[in-house]
Amino acid sequence: MHYLPKDVKTFLVREYLAGRSLRELTEITGRSHGAVRNILERAGAPRRGRGASRVKR
Repeated sequence: MHYLPKDVKTFLVREYLAGRSLRELTEITGRSHGAVRNILERAGAPRRGRGASRVKR
């Protein structure tokens, strides 16, 4: 498993909760969809359904 700094994990969770999609986060960080999803799951971030409407910022 690759090391990911805590500030990057914090960024992913914060941005996902603010409304960014998994796809956006994978593009921003260069991580795979699965890696980003796993980080969010381990952090306890509630998942939005596939094709869910974006959260308004």
